[in-house]
Amino acid sequence: DIFSERIPESVRMIFYSAFSCFEVEDEEFLCGYNGGGRIVGIPSGIRKIKAEVFRDRTILEEVFIPESVEYIGARAFHGTAWLAKQREISGAVIINHMLLDGSACTGRVEVSSDIRLVCGWAFANGMGIKEICFASSSVKVEDFTTWQFYFLQINAVSECEFLHLYRRT
Repeated sequence: DIFSERIPESVRMIFYSAFSCFEVEDEEFLCGYNGGGRIVGIPSGIRKIKAEVFRDRTILEEVFIPESVEYIGARAFHGTAWLAKQREISGAVIINHMLLDGSACTGRVEVSSDIRLVCGWAFANGMGIKEICFASSSVKVEDFTTWQFYFLQINAVSECEFLHLYRRT
Protein backbone atom coordinates (compact mmCIF):
# COMPACT_ATOMS: atom_id res chain seq x y z
CA ASP A 1 0.00 0.00 0.00
CA ILE A 2 1.65 3.23 -1.18
CA PHE A 3 -0.16 5.20 1.54
CA SER A 4 1.43 3.10 4.28
CA GLU A 5 3.79 4.87 6.63
CA ARG A 6 6.16 1.91 6.17
CA ILE A 7 7.00 3.25 2.70
CA PRO A 8 9.81 5.86 2.90
CA GLU A 9 8.53 9.42 2.64
CA SER A 10 10.76 10.15 -0.37
CA VAL A 11 9.16 7.27 -2.30
CA ARG A 12 5.66 8.43 -1.31
CA MET A 13 6.49 11.99 -2.45
CA ILE A 14 7.60 10.70 -5.87
CA PHE A 15 4.36 8.74 -6.17
CA TYR A 16 2.22 11.71 -5.11
CA SER A 17 4.07 14.09 -7.42
CA ALA A 18 3.63 11.74 -10.36
CA PHE A 19 -0.11 12.01 -9.96
CA SER A 20 -0.13 15.74 -9.30
CA CYS A 21 -1.09 17.96 -12.18
CA PHE A 22 0.49 21.37 -11.69
CA GLU A 23 0.29 24.34 -14.02
CA VAL A 24 3.56 26.22 -13.67
CA GLU A 25 4.59 29.49 -15.36
CA ASP A 26 8.21 30.52 -15.83
CA GLU A 27 9.31 27.50 -13.77
CA GLU A 28 8.51 29.31 -10.50
CA PHE A 29 4.84 30.35 -10.39
CA LEU A 30 2.32 27.67 -9.44
CA CYS A 31 -0.84 28.95 -11.09
CA GLY A 32 -3.05 25.87 -11.30
CA TYR A 33 -3.69 22.39 -10.04
CA ASN A 34 -5.77 19.82 -11.88
CA GLY A 35 -5.09 16.80 -9.71
CA GLY A 36 -7.25 14.99 -7.23
CA GLY A 37 -4.68 13.81 -4.73
CA ARG A 38 -5.13 13.94 -1.00
CA ILE A 39 -1.41 14.63 -0.52
CA VAL A 40 0.45 17.22 -2.57
CA GLY A 41 4.11 18.15 -2.59
CA ILE A 42 4.74 21.56 -4.10
CA PRO A 43 7.78 21.18 -6.37
CA SER A 44 11.02 22.61 -5.04
CA GLY A 45 11.94 25.86 -6.77
CA ILE A 46 8.38 27.20 -6.88
CA ARG A 47 8.47 30.77 -5.53
CA LYS A 48 4.83 31.79 -5.75
CA ILE A 49 1.52 30.02 -5.36
CA LYS A 50 -1.15 32.10 -7.01
CA ALA A 51 -4.57 32.84 -5.52
CA GLU A 52 -7.12 30.05 -5.16
CA VAL A 53 -4.93 27.35 -6.74
CA PHE A 54 -6.17 24.63 -4.35
CA ARG A 55 -9.39 26.33 -3.26
CA ASP A 56 -12.23 23.96 -2.30
CA ARG A 57 -10.16 20.82 -2.93
CA THR A 58 -11.84 19.23 0.09
CA ILE A 59 -9.97 15.94 -0.34
CA LEU A 60 -6.57 17.65 0.06
CA GLU A 61 -5.34 16.52 3.49
CA GLU A 62 -1.59 17.07 3.41
CA VAL A 63 0.53 19.72 1.70
CA PHE A 64 4.30 19.91 1.64
CA ILE A 65 5.45 23.47 0.92
CA PRO A 66 9.19 23.96 0.27
CA GLU A 67 11.20 26.84 1.72
CA SER A 68 11.50 28.27 -1.81
CA VAL A 69 7.85 29.46 -1.63
CA GLU A 70 7.91 33.13 -0.68
CA TYR A 71 4.38 34.12 -1.68
CA ILE A 72 1.00 32.42 -1.29
CA GLY A 73 -1.95 34.11 -2.95
CA ALA A 74 -5.30 34.82 -1.35
CA ARG A 75 -7.41 31.79 -0.47
CA ALA A 76 -4.93 29.43 -2.14
CA PHE A 77 -5.88 26.62 0.28
CA HIS A 78 -9.36 27.80 1.32
CA GLY A 79 -11.81 24.94 1.73
CA THR A 80 -9.19 22.19 2.00
CA ALA A 81 -9.03 19.60 4.76
CA TRP A 82 -5.36 20.56 5.15
CA LEU A 83 -6.16 24.16 6.06
CA ALA A 84 -8.90 23.07 8.48
CA LYS A 85 -6.38 20.79 10.20
CA GLN A 86 -3.80 23.59 10.42
CA ARG A 87 -6.40 25.89 12.03
CA GLU A 88 -7.05 23.26 14.71
CA ILE A 89 -3.34 23.03 15.48
CA SER A 90 -2.95 26.80 15.72
CA GLY A 91 -5.42 29.58 15.12
CA ALA A 92 -2.80 31.34 13.01
CA VAL A 93 -1.53 29.30 10.06
CA ILE A 94 2.00 30.46 9.31
CA ILE A 95 4.03 29.11 6.40
CA ASN A 96 7.53 30.40 5.54
CA HIS A 97 7.01 33.65 7.51
CA MET A 98 3.63 34.28 5.86
CA LEU A 99 0.41 34.42 7.84
CA LEU A 100 -1.75 32.38 5.51
CA ASP A 101 -4.87 32.19 7.67
CA GLY A 102 -5.91 33.66 10.99
CA SER A 103 -9.66 33.20 10.82
CA ALA A 104 -9.72 30.77 13.76
CA CYS A 105 -8.04 33.30 16.05
CA THR A 106 -9.98 34.94 18.84
CA GLY A 107 -9.52 37.99 21.02
CA ARG A 108 -6.26 39.83 20.47
CA VAL A 109 -4.19 38.69 17.50
CA GLU A 110 -0.55 39.73 17.47
CA VAL A 111 1.19 39.63 14.10
CA SER A 112 4.80 39.23 15.18
CA SER A 113 7.75 40.96 13.55
CA ASP A 114 8.98 37.72 11.97
CA ILE A 115 5.88 37.67 9.74
CA ARG A 116 6.75 39.38 6.46
CA LEU A 117 3.40 38.91 4.68
CA VAL A 118 -0.22 38.62 5.74
CA CYS A 119 -1.93 36.90 2.84
CA GLY A 120 -5.14 38.23 1.35
CA TRP A 121 -8.34 37.21 3.16
CA ALA A 122 -6.28 35.84 6.06
CA PHE A 123 -8.78 36.99 8.67
CA ALA A 124 -11.98 36.43 6.65
CA ASN A 125 -14.80 35.14 8.86
CA GLY A 126 -12.70 35.66 11.98
CA MET A 127 -15.61 36.96 13.96
CA GLY A 128 -13.98 36.09 17.30
CA ILE A 129 -11.18 38.57 16.67
CA LYS A 130 -11.40 41.71 18.80
CA GLU A 131 -8.05 43.29 18.01
CA ILE A 132 -5.24 42.83 15.48
CA CYS A 133 -1.80 44.18 16.35
CA PHE A 134 1.02 44.45 13.83
CA ALA A 135 4.40 44.46 15.55
CA SER A 136 6.26 45.83 12.56
CA SER A 137 5.54 48.40 9.90
CA SER A 138 7.51 46.26 7.42
CA VAL A 139 4.81 43.55 7.36
CA LYS A 140 3.13 43.54 3.96
CA VAL A 141 -0.63 43.24 4.36
CA GLU A 142 -2.41 42.15 1.20
CA ASP A 143 -5.74 43.44 -0.03
CA PHE A 144 -8.87 42.19 1.70
CA THR A 145 -6.89 40.82 4.65
CA THR A 146 -9.19 42.60 7.07
CA TRP A 147 -12.07 43.41 4.72
CA GLN A 148 -14.69 42.17 7.18
CA PHE A 149 -13.30 44.43 9.86
CA TYR A 150 -14.40 47.68 8.30
CA PHE A 151 -15.96 48.34 11.67
CA LEU A 152 -12.64 48.07 13.49
CA GLN A 153 -11.20 51.22 14.94
CA ILE A 154 -7.62 51.84 13.86
CA ASN A 155 -5.19 53.17 16.47
CA ALA A 156 -1.48 53.59 15.95
CA VAL A 157 0.39 53.37 19.25
CA SER A 158 3.75 54.89 18.45
CA GLU A 159 5.43 54.16 21.79
CA CYS A 160 4.92 50.42 21.14
CA GLU A 161 5.42 50.64 17.40
CA PHE A 162 2.27 48.58 16.95
CA LEU A 163 -0.67 49.19 14.69
CA HIS A 164 -3.81 48.18 16.54
CA LEU A 165 -7.15 47.38 14.94
CA TYR A 166 -9.94 47.24 17.53
CA ARG A 167 -13.47 46.01 17.03
CA ARG A 168 -15.84 48.89 17.66
CA THR A 169 -18.44 48.22 20.32
